[in-house]
Amino acid sequence: MRRHILTSMRDLISETPPATRDESKQRLRLRRFVQASIFSVLYLLVLAIFYTQDKVDHETLFEACAIVATVIFGFFVVFRLGLNLRFPDPSLTVFQLLAAVFTMLFVVYRAPDTRLAFTAFFFVALMFGMLRCSGTKLAVLGLVSLAAFALVIWRRYSDKHDVEMLRLDALQFVVIAITYPWFVFIGGRVKQLRRDLLEVNVKR
Repeated sequence: MRRHILTSMRDLISETPPATRDESKQRLRLRRFVQASIFSVLYLLVLAIFYTQDKVDHETLFEACAIVATVIFGFFVVFRLGLNLRFPDPSLTVFQLLAAVFTMLFVVYRAPDTRLAFTAFFFVALMFGMLRCSGTKLAVLGLVSLAAFALVIWRRYSDKHDVEMLRLDALQFVVIAITYPWFVFIGGRVKQLRRDLLEVNVKR
């Protein structure tokens, strides 16, 4: 009886088709997306803390949560349906990074005191992009993000004419603009070290 059960189990396992390489890659992409989604949830948690300190109003917090939830659900559907495979980069790294940056800039526009959180989470988002993007592409994404930040600064000043707020925004912009090239440089060095290690392991 036991032999019959074991034989049946082996037959069942043998009939189950193994995961193809493409399916394994798709699972890996989905797993990375889940990790990035956790990062987005942590950002919302930080906004909730800012809300308790009256640095973010209720409407902005609600809208930020709605935007993040919509973006996460949208990307999840795209990955589950395999629509991402139609793009040159199936991981959709650029789209995910820009979605995160633009969401944070929306919050910064509505709640200027969150600029501190934006700086920290901006570089965390770039670390995710660094794993999949080339140095050139990462530099372009940084320039686009800085241009969008500059637009937010200009739009807010044109609406409120707050010189003190403009000064603080400009200081943060300068800090990010000076720090970012070094981040790209170090990221490139890390990726080069990874490639060198892989080559050494292959030669062994």
